[in-house]
This record gives sequence, structure tokens and C-alpha cells, in this order.
Amino acid sequence: MGTKTEKSRIALMDLGSNSSRMTIFEIDGSSFAPVKKYRDYVRLSEGLQETGTLSLAPMQRTIASLVGFVKKAKEKKADKMILLATEAVRRAENKEEFLSLVQSATGLTVQILPGEKESYYDYLGSKELVGEKGVLLDVGGGSFELVCVSGGNVVFDACLPEGSVVTKDRFLDCEKELLPYFTEKFQSMIPEAVKGGSFVALGGTARAAHTLLCGEKPKKKDAHGQIVSKDDLYALYQRIAALSVEERRNLPIVGEERGDILLSGLAPLVAAASVLNADMILSSHGVREGFLREYIQNL
Repeated sequence: MGTKTEKSRIALMDLGSNSSRMTIFEIDGSSFAPVKKYRDYVRLSEGLQETGTLSLAPMQRTIASLVGFVKKAKEKKADKMILLATEAVRRAENKEEFLSLVQSATGLTVQILPGEKESYYDYLGSKELVGEKGVLLDVGGGSFELVCVSGGNVVFDACLPEGSVVTKDRFLDCEKELLPYFTEKFQSMIPEAVKGGSFVALGGTARAAHTLLCGEKPKKKDAHGQIVSKDDLYALYQRIAALSVEERRNLPIVGEERGDILLSGLAPLVAAASVLNADMILSSHGVREGFLREYIQNL
């Protein structure tokens, strides 16, 4: 007779450039399921493009969010807490200062994911949607991750520091150049072998696009696997481009925290859909789910 595996709970936190997130998962053998999800908009990368360092106010916002996460994780009886960080912390010249502040406030050690690991975990979390042939694109605040799959194998992947917060600042006075820039970039980056396959998108902007087009905010589990046509995506981009930044901030459902980076986040999604001539499939499974899959395999 086999021994019954005890269930356990893990609180997996992820520090992005725009938001901090935590998902509490229940692990049962080789499977896992989310118990509760949390998100705070902390804009950790604010000012990073200009100075190369994390500024005091964003660091304070982020640490306050993490302190709250730790408290919630304990309330939910998490057996273990893991804290991951991506592009904003990777790039910051003062990352060691930030890591020390986080550890002092929370007791947690930050695991900084290299870019190639971030893209790998994105794919591992969403590979069922990508299938045998296709492209996965995760547009974050500080970077985007691109994974190209042919014959069920990754044939190209990249992590570039051109997320929605970064490109918003870079194209502030020349928004009309956003879409041509990403279109040209993906035409040169994406191999011919993956064209004609799926196009899977991760990140808050992809979900926001679905939200704006369907007119209501779906739960994450309901958004997973939903399809946004490339024509609807392009029409949405044109509509958002015609609005002022203030009007974007006042869009229903999207909210003030994402309004100013909405166009710069949409541009790579629209460009990829155009280059691939494919509709966009939404995924709610990314770095945290991919990391957890590997973590469980190694237990």
C-alpha cells in the first residue's frame, strides 16, 4: 500500500515592475491548486529608467505590500513562503540595498530570476495553451518575455527590458512610433517555423484588453483560455491611442493604476498578433505556476 501524501500550502510571491502578487497554492502530491490570490500595484520600477536605481517611495510601497502578504500567508496557514523578483530588481544598481530592506522587514530572501528563467517559467506555466507550435508573449512592466515553440520544443526565447512602464517613458512624446517599432522587432525576432501556430499572451495588459472588449471584469480562472481576435485587438489599440492619458486613466474597469501604460502594453500584443496573423489566447498561468511545477518535481 502506498503512503498517503499530506497536503501542504505554499505562498508564492512575485515582484514585478508594476505590481506585487501572491498566490497561495495547496499542493497535493504532484498537483496544485490556487487557494487565494492577492495583488498590489506598487510600480516598483518608477524612475528606474532614468536613474538606474530603485527609488525610495516605490521601495517603501513594495515592502509594505510584502509585509501585508506575509501576514495574509500566515493567516492562510502557509507552510512555506517563497519570494521571486524579475526585471525591476534585476536591473537596479541598488538591488542589494533593496534585498536587505526586504529581508529586514519580512524575513524573506528574494530569489532574483534571470531573464531566461522567467521566460522558461512562463512557458512551463502555459505550455498546454501554446501546444506543439506557437508563440507565448508575457508583457510585464519592466520587460517582455517571448517564447517560440515548434514541434513541441522551444526554438527561440528572449527576455528584453521593454515592458509597458519602460516603453511608456521611452515613447512618451512619440506614441505613433510604438506599433511600428514592435512590429519591426517581432518580424525580425519570430522564426518562420512558428508562424501559423498559437499566440498565447500573459500579463495585466492582455487581461485588460479582454476586459475592455467584453465590458466586464472576469475572474482570472474565467479569462484563462479566452480568445481575443486580432482584429478586435487592433481596433482596441486604435481606440486607446485616440484617448488622452487622463481619459485612459478614467476608463471603466481598467483603473488609474494601468491607464497610463495601457497603450505601451498593448503595442507588443497587437504587433505580435499581426506578425503571426493569429488571434490572442489569454493565459492566467505564468511565472508562479511554472516555478511551482518545477518546484514540485524537485521535492
